[in-house]
Amino acid sequence: MKDAAQRARHLLRSHYQGALATLDAQGMPFASALHYACDHHGRPWFLLSHLAEHTRHLLADPRASLLVWQPGQDLLAAARMTLLGRIVAAEPDDALRARLLRLLPGATRYLALPGFHFYTLQVERVRLIAGFGEMGWVGGDAFAFPAQGDLAAAEAGAVAHMNADHREAVAAYCRHLCGLAGGMTAEMLACDPEGMDLDCAGQRLRVDFPAPVQDVQALREALVAMAWENGGG
Repeated sequence: MKDAAQRARHLLRSHYQGALATLDAQGMPFASALHYACDHHGRPWFLLSHLAEHTRHLLADPRASLLVWQPGQDLLAAARMTLLGRIVAAEPDDALRARLLRLLPGATRYLALPGFHFYTLQVERVRLIAGFGEMGWVGGDAFAFPAQGDLAAAEAGAVAHMNADHREAVAAYCRHLCGLAGGMTAEMLACDPEGMDLDCAGQRLRVDFPAPVQDVQALREALVAMAWENGGG
């Protein structure tokens, strides 16, 4: 399947809810719903409580899978994917931590409570069903986006700048690229080499860049061009 890794990352980055499957003490599969957020490489991260059943399972056996799908009336006709690998506790650096706090609902509040820690899925392979007759496997190395440059370190500042000085451009992205009505409050939540995450009146939106960006200058040029094209310049 052409560009399977890119299509898989797009589906994963476009959502923030999924079904996590772990193995209990008897080796039986156990599924639970949870939020996730992706880093710049496209790897999913979670904020888990040590009291949760799935966390107890992972501490005993880190093997797990994450199911994500495109909502719709006919689930079997929609795009969906399963990521397989091992989920391990990990401490994000300051830039990634700030990104996760912006993207994971309630994360700041949960971190104030005892027993919550960050975990990440070390993706080993991905099963993608992009549509009827379009399916295949993607290896973990191929799935990860080769992020480099200074974008990750500069992300928080870029997001703050857009929300403080260019709210009309952010609103224009929502109106023209996502088809939402005007007059709604809009906020940029995050950006990565492949696109940006927006919040429009409580609705989470994903907007891909025309081409990947790897540094702050390329990000600035992409945002300006998209703003002019969509009436927010």
